[in-house]
Amino acid sequence: MILDRGSVRYQVGGKPVAKTDSYRVYVCEDAASGRRYLLQVATSVAGNGGLDRAQFLLKKLGSTAELFEQENALVNPGQLVSYDRLFPQLVDSFIAEDQGGRRINILGFTEVDDPALLVPLSNLAVKDGLRVSLTSSAWVMGRLLKLLGFAHGEGIAVKALGGGNILLEPAQHFALVFDWSSATTYREVPAKVRKDDIASAAKTVLASTGANIETGKSFPLDSEPRYTDFLWRLARGREADALRAHKRFYELIDELWGREFRKFKTLPFQI
Repeated sequence: MILDRGSVRYQVGGKPVAKTDSYRVYVCEDAASGRRYLLQVATSVAGNGGLDRAQFLLKKLGSTAELFEQENALVNPGQLVSYDRLFPQLVDSFIAEDQGGRRINILGFTEVDDPALLVPLSNLAVKDGLRVSLTSSAWVMGRLLKLLGFAHGEGIAVKALGGGNILLEPAQHFALVFDWSSATTYREVPAKVRKDDIASAAKTVLASTGANIETGKSFPLDSEPRYTDFLWRLARGREADALRAHKRFYELIDELWGREFRKFKTLPFQI
């Protein structure tokens, strides 16, 4: 399928790579540049509102991330804060009249040229029957806490933090939240809402390691209770400040494993 958007032509793949009741996701390519993106399209006009919200929030997050980068460069030349790696970049957004008046968002990803490399966290267990090692789960949790601190500071509650909405590019340690259509804005995010976001992220990461969220038990072979106890504390809604949690989290990681780069590692569920 071809979508013409002014001077830009998008070549859209034939089958969706993801779908929900509200939207479908396709891989698309800018016909001129060859750059590949993910195309998120509402399933009906009734779903336009959610994608309208997503495009507004992604613009806001993108602008603020760029401002933070500029401010940081003045005091830490050559160092990046890289908030833009934690959410999609809004490349384009429009109402496609030839698609029944549905909203379409074109989404790119900082330093990820091929969106096919992005994998939902939930796929590891559901499709591959694998769990994430504790050390690999640490960088996922770290990225999510960093994102939540950033978003909450901008008055945004993320809400959708399940494994299907967290995309990984394991080779480069990317972890980002894909869909922002159910996020909510506030003048100041209430403490209860911040706790819920942090708890949801922690539960998702714990589940990816094989933990049982219903019973509150870590995977039997996990051998670092200080780490899992920290995550369970977050999962039980004991923390309302993601920035503080992020700082304490990495203090613990420094004590346990250090921060050297480790390849992403998965393990079987068998005991």
